[in-house]
Amino acid sequence: MRRRQRGLSSIELMMGVAIMAILLAGGLPSFQAWIQGMRLRATAESVISGLQIARAEALKRNARVRLTLGDSDGNPVWRVGCVNVSPDCPAQIQSRPLEGGGGVRLGADATPVSSPPPASAFVVALRAGAGLPGDVTFDGFGRMPASAAGVDIARIDIMSAVSGAARRLVIAVGGGQFRLCDPALSAASSAQGC
Repeated sequence: MRRRQRGLSSIELMMGVAIMAILLAGGLPSFQAWIQGMRLRATAESVISGLQIARAEALKRNARVRLTLGDSDGNPVWRVGCVNVSPDCPAQIQSRPLEGGGGVRLGADATPVSSPPPASAFVVALRAGAGLPGDVTFDGFGRMPASAAGVDIARIDIMSAVSGAARRLVIAVGGGQFRLCDPALSAASSAQGC
């Protein structure tokens, strides 16, 4: 009596591998876009974290504290320090590169953004490195001083250095408040929209 063999033949196994390869190749562009979107989001959240730290330090020290963002190439990095250095208020309180990994660049603009911004306010992307390094200053009340208007950063674009067609995020800064939004979405139809 002959035993029946169990398992897969080499042809069946090769067909399975070929089907898996086709499915993975079809999903790869979506996966890469998702990864890039996550990097942009992580960088945006890191910028917001720096803004929150600078504002909290200004309130805690009852002094002007400045967040300096990026470098002239648009590389993501931030530093928090006091404007008027004293023993109680050092020039550098905290510094760190932004999270999110490679392939992310920043652009900034000091033109004040009205609240609420018009629908066309964020249609055109800023150039990577534009307006950087730049500052956002908070006074002892946690607000942006009026003397900083037009000088300090009012808008930060977080964009992909790899693909110009990739998602872009915007942080609008004003009056001690900041808001992260997606310019691809309408503010009228989505809470995440600009």
